[in-house]
Amino acid sequence: MSKYAITGGVRPTALKTVVYGPEGIGKTTFASCFPKAVFIDTEGSTKFFDLARFPVPTSWTMLLDEVQEVINDPTVCDTLVIDTADWAEKMCIAEVCSANNKKGIEDFGYGKGYTYDGRAYLILQLYGCTQTPNEGVKWNPDRIFGEIHRLETEHPQLKGRQIFGVADPSIWDVSRGESVEETASRNFVYFEPGDNHRLPGWMQVHYRLAFDNEGYPMVYFFDTCKAAIRTLPLLRYDEHKPEDLDTSQEDHFADSFRYFCMSRPITPVKAVDKKIFGDDPLNLRGD
Repeated sequence: MSKYAITGGVRPTALKTVVYGPEGIGKTTFASCFPKAVFIDTEGSTKFFDLARFPVPTSWTMLLDEVQEVINDPTVCDTLVIDTADWAEKMCIAEVCSANNKKGIEDFGYGKGYTYDGRAYLILQLYGCTQTPNEGVKWNPDRIFGEIHRLETEHPQLKGRQIFGVADPSIWDVSRGESVEETASRNFVYFEPGDNHRLPGWMQVHYRLAFDNEGYPMVYFFDTCKAAIRTLPLLRYDEHKPEDLDTSQEDHFADSFRYFCMSRPITPVKAVDKKIFGDDPLNLRGD
C-alpha cells in the first residue's frame, strides 16, 4: 500500500486570461459571459451593459484596493474582469509619476520609468523573413522603416505613444554615405544607440527569462511575436566560446532582444534557500 495519498479527477483552479482585440469587437460582451463576472471598469465604458461592477476607480491605488477586496472575500465573484488593461496602465503610470514628481513616464529617462514594474512585455514583432527560416525578404531600408512607421502610427497598442527604439551602434556609420539611422529618421523612426557588449547582454537575457520565486518570468511574449517564439528556444552556444551564441544560427531576434535587455538592465532574481529535509522529505516531523 502506498504511503502517499493518490487522488484523481479534475482539480479546479483559477485561470488568468487576456482578451486582446480592437475596439468594438466584443471583448466586454465576451467577458460578461464568464461565470459570476464582476467588472472593474477602468474607463467607464460598461454603463450600457447589464452587468455587476465595482465603482470606476479614480486611481491606481483604488484599482488595487478593489482587487484586494476580491482577494479578501472570494465570494464576491467567480470572475474578476479588468476592462481595460490600457486604462489600468495609464493609472499605474500616473501613480508612478506622481510618487516620483515626474510629469510623464519618459521624464525618468529612456525606458527607466517602466522598470518600476520590472517586467517587459513584447506585444508585436515585424520580422523580415520568408517562409524559409533565416531567409530575408530583402526589403530596402526605406520600405523597412516605412512599414515600422505605419505600425507605430496605426497599431492600436502603439499609436499616440512616444516611441524610441534601441539599435546596434553600427547604424550610425556614415562611411558609405547616408547612415541607416538617417534613413530611419527620414521615415520618422527613431533609435538610440544600444549597448552591444555581447556577454553582459546575454546575461541580461538570462535574467529576463528566469522565473522568480513565485514562478513568474521577467518578460512575457505575446503570441503575435511568432519569430521570437520560434527562434529563441532553438539557439545554441558557440562550440569554441560557450559563454556566447553560435552566430551562424538565426539569431536576428536574439540580438535585438539583447539590445533591449541591455537598455533596461535588471538584477538577477535572488534564489530562496531551499530547506533540506533529509530522510523526511514530507517534513512530517516539522521544522
